[in-house]
Amino acid sequence: MCMKKFLLVFGLFFLAGLAIAQTGIHIPQPVSKSCSSKYPFVKDIRWQKEKEVYIAQFYYKNEPYTARFNGKGVWLDEVHKTSFGELRNNVRDAFSNGKFASWRAYEVNEVIRPNSEVLYRIQIRNAENQSQKYIYYDGKGQLKKEEVI
Repeated sequence: MCMKKFLLVFGLFFLAGLAIAQTGIHIPQPVSKSCSSKYPFVKDIRWQKEKEVYIAQFYYKNEPYTARFNGKGVWLDEVHKTSFGELRNNVRDAFSNGKFASWRAYEVNEVIRPNSEVLYRIQIRNAENQSQKYIYYDGKGQLKKEEVI
């Protein structure tokens, strides 16, 4: 019986060590607790760390999601892919009729923030000079931000 307990405990530590080795970073307890509380349905999470932000990558309903937390476990935002066709009409129209209409859209993401604000991030490329940007629209179709990639 004692040997079985030892093997069980050893196995658990081995698996936990394997999980940490896969990510290469230590996830603080408040971060992992906050993530499992916000996303209790997620079983397999890949972690990254950029500066002081912990990034959880996982799949939900076969779709990739990314959630970000600060070191104290405060949820910062969630990003998941969507398609151009799934955008709200006013966002799609704002892009198609706006100053980036000649640019090509490559990737569309929905960004959800803690105050329930939803932004639509579109990765675009200019065919003439191959420059790339992220542009952000709110749900009303207002261009909120541009970022050069």
